[in-house]
Amino acid sequence: MRNSTVLSSDIQQNVEKPADTIDNMNVVQRGLKRTGDILFSAILLSVTMVQAQTMRINLGDVTYAIDAAQAGEMTYNNGTTLTVGRKIYAIDDITSITVNNGSTVSDNTVTVVYNGTSAHVEIAGNLAPYISAKVNGAHVAVSAAESLTEVVTYTLSGSSNNGISVDEVSGNLT
Repeated sequence: MRNSTVLSSDIQQNVEKPADTIDNMNVVQRGLKRTGDILFSAILLSVTMVQAQTMRINLGDVTYAIDAAQAGEMTYNNGTTLTVGRKIYAIDDITSITVNNGSTVSDNTVTVVYNGTSAHVEIAGNLAPYISAKVNGAHVAVSAAESLTEVVTYTLSGSSNNGISVDEVSGNLT
């Protein structure tokens, strides 16, 4: 109500002083523009939140899953390397890069899925500079740099023809 009272008094003053009309209208328009900017920002934020994206850099049986919000600047260097965040990938090692809409990745996670005679490892993007993995059939080796300070959650699932059967095992290592 207060805003309508102020506007009513502005209109009454504008009738008496036509020169002020333009100034008062500009104030009202700026207020509407600010409201529109805030509304647009809120809509954009909600669309961004709904449209989460994860970029997956696949290196054969190892995938680095990078949340779009964390990808930052990506540098392609003379056809030999791609740098995403603080991790440098050799172009020759990349089998594919995919972007998944509506997909998220949890920080500080490494997931290993066994499937008969093979395995696949997915490493969260925030761990990319610190953790690497090698897969040979269903044999998986994960290495972490000494500079890694985060607690990492390792999740194992699936089954292997080598006699290992894992329903779901999670663990934290520091």
